[in-house]
Amino acid sequence: TDTIVLACTHYPLLINRMQALARWPVHWIDPAPAIAHRVVQLAGAAPLSASPVTGQAQFTALRPLPPALVQALAARGLSVRSHA
Repeated sequence: TDTIVLACTHYPLLINRMQALARWPVHWIDPAPAIAHRVVQLAGAAPLSASPVTGQAQFTALRPLPPALVQALAARGLSVRSHA
C-alpha cells in the first residue's frame, strides 16, 4: 500500500496515529478540502459576516477521553461533553 484515502470524516482525527503505525512511506489523501470546495460550489460561500460554527461532541464512554482527542475537537470548534 503506497496511498491511503481518508474516506471518512473521523479519519483525519486519527491521522497522527495512523502515520505512526505505518511501516513504510505512505501518501495520505484527505478528501475533506475537495468535499468542502464542492459544497461551496453547490451551496455558495458563507456570508463574510458569518460567525464561526461551534458545536458540542457528546460521548457516552465510561472512561475519560484522551486529551489529544479533546484538543483535536476543540481545534475544529467542538466542545466536549463526556458522561465518564
